[in-house]
Amino acid sequence: MLSQKGVFRIEALDAETLMAAVRQEMSIKKVSGGMRLDNIGIMQCAHRQYIGVMFCNSEFERPKKVSMFIVDTMGTVVGREVIEDERETLHADPNVLWLSDEMVIFVDRISNLDTRFVISAVDYTFDGMAEGFHAAIYYPSMSTARLINRKFGVDDSNDDVWTVIVGIDGVFPESNPIPDFRDPVLASEKGRDVARIGACGRCGGGSRWRGPPW
Repeated sequence: MLSQKGVFRIEALDAETLMAAVRQEMSIKKVSGGMRLDNIGIMQCAHRQYIGVMFCNSEFERPKKVSMFIVDTMGTVVGREVIEDERETLHADPNVLWLSDEMVIFVDRISNLDTRFVISAVDYTFDGMAEGFHAAIYYPSMSTARLINRKFGVDDSNDDVWTVIVGIDGVFPESNPIPDFRDPVLASEKGRDVARIGACGRCGGGSRWRGPPW
């Protein structure tokens, strides 16, 4: 991963730092406008065999994948983030209502059900990635990023550091990934009331994961 453009440092997240990051992400309950927020991305990464942090600069090539969703209480994705490659197509779709330059709602999915804003991890594939590896990355909130940066002595005073959490399965032969946590809707349902994220010794209990404590 260190050979990827824009990545200048990688560290493994120890249990204490990981738990502090999870607590910080879980403490953020709402987005502007009052909609409830589920920061599930850190959970999706933490349920993998290896969890670490990549420190990057603006040259890092972020995957062109959707990470932000609006989900109702029935699990329907009512709206989502727009990636650049699909912008033109969505502008021509009469079923799409634009909330901003980066978020849309699908008109035929609007109902009177409550909704929540879900921020998910995204799959990540990098050059030279070993066969059998499955990686996901998550961009934490600014407050969580600063917490991690302080832990590792990373200077972010110029706002030129991207702090990216990464989780990888396939590192060890005992790999036992939890598929539920890869889908943003299912992960939100499973993780929303979980205050602790691992029973493996990394994070204090509360998960179905029974893999080695790495």
